[in-house]
Amino acid sequence: PTPPPFTDSPLAWNLLREVQTHSGYQRFGMGYWHVYRDFIDRLLLATAAKKNGGTIIWLPQSLEECAWHGAEPRFSLEKAPDGAQLLETFREMEEWSEFNRETDHWHQKEMVRLRLKRELMGFADLLSRLTRVDGALFLSDRLSPLTFGAMITAKPWKGGIVSWVEERFFPSVRMDLSRLGARHTSAVNFIGHCPGAIAFVISQDGPVAGLVQKDKETIYWWPDCLGGLRDS
Repeated sequence: PTPPPFTDSPLAWNLLREVQTHSGYQRFGMGYWHVYRDFIDRLLLATAAKKNGGTIIWLPQSLEECAWHGAEPRFSLEKAPDGAQLLETFREMEEWSEFNRETDHWHQKEMVRLRLKRELMGFADLLSRLTRVDGALFLSDRLSPLTFGAMITAKPWKGGIVSWVEERFFPSVRMDLSRLGARHTSAVNFIGHCPGAIAFVISQDGPVAGLVQKDKETIYWWPDCLGGLRDS
């Protein structure tokens, strides 16, 4: 079945709840959320296009201590960009461009905005390349890479897994974790260990699954993030 719009999914609820604490959201509201959401979309598209597969763990800063009890960091960047700050600047320029089209120096400002947009696309591509290293890329809610090539060591998840797409129509259906493969299994284990985080599992043949904890007994599995990240 066709997945619902991203803005109606539990993945978006977790993202938006954390994004609402950002200064960019305080300044620009849903306009900031839209550029944040679109950056996630771009990152997943770039990762899927490389055909290598990978795992991306989106991790609120408040959960970092919890995370390292369920994963072993391997490679970290000494100086990592704050992607959220770049998005806030971009949204500021975007808003200015929208309301000042008649000013004399609009074209000059617009060129700067487009250059920043290209930089953001390049940043998303850089992050996607980090997923090619065996292990998971951990990304903070500020869209800053915490570590890549991380080994997930969380204990096996004992609860259930349900498909977000199907649960509203077939609430009794439960998924068989043994059929999902090693990447999905380790991501499920981590999300079970660290509620509030989100896992994106990119398969080599293209599909991107999303995982988020519904409650203490259940994890939601969303089979097609690329098909539903955009508004309907």
